Amino acid sequence: SATASMGVTVTGDEVATYELSATQPNWNSIMTPVAVGTETLRPNAAGTYSQADPVGEVSNYLCVDEEVADDDSTYVETSGGATEIDTYNIPDHSEGYGTISSVTVYVRCRASTTADLHAAETVIRTHSTDYFGTYTLLPTSYTDYSTTYNVNPNTTNAWTWDEIDALEIGVRLYDNDDDEVRCTQVYVEVAYAAPLLSGSVPTGDLFDITPDDG
Repeated sequence: SATASMGVTVTGDEVATYELSATQPNWNSIMTPVAVGTETLRPNAAGTYSQADPVGEVSNYLCVDEEVADDDSTYVETSGGATEIDTYNIPDHSEGYGTISSVTVYVRCRASTTADLHAAETVIRTHSTDYFGTYTLLPTSYTDYSTTYNVNPNTTNAWTWDEIDALEIGVRLYDNDDDEVRCTQVYVEVAYAAPLLSGSVPTGDLFDITPDDG
């Protein structure tokens, strides 16, 4: 909140008296706390690509949408020496607002039998274009990998909320040894910061001034 005070020195006769007004401006009405938050969005439908095989669910996106990873209970897999891409739609944002500072896509993957022969990359699809994270060789235990985009890689400008709502996220799996490579979880985190001021001026009076009758 904000407070104000004023001291006045008058020589000679008083011309007026003043006191703090009972109808002070509500400064809090134009102040937004500096809120730095993160909204997490998970797959809710198939995207452009559904090349991997679903295991444990009938649809690929249902194999990777859980909030707590269920590892080998549900996952998508690539085998037979193939390289395959899965992307998934996500719901429109519902919590985030203000300026988007970064977008981070996460995947949780593993090789089925032999470490360091199979690989994975994160995928995002924005403005009908695919962007891939770092090609990473996988261990045989599930491990989380992520790629962060501080700006939209297509426009090189700050992300917009419309772009978030249209975003697809996913994974590219490389089976380099005619075996299996698995992904059990995919999600995206959108980091944002709220604006500090609204630019408005609150109504109200700082002081009540009473002219001297004399």
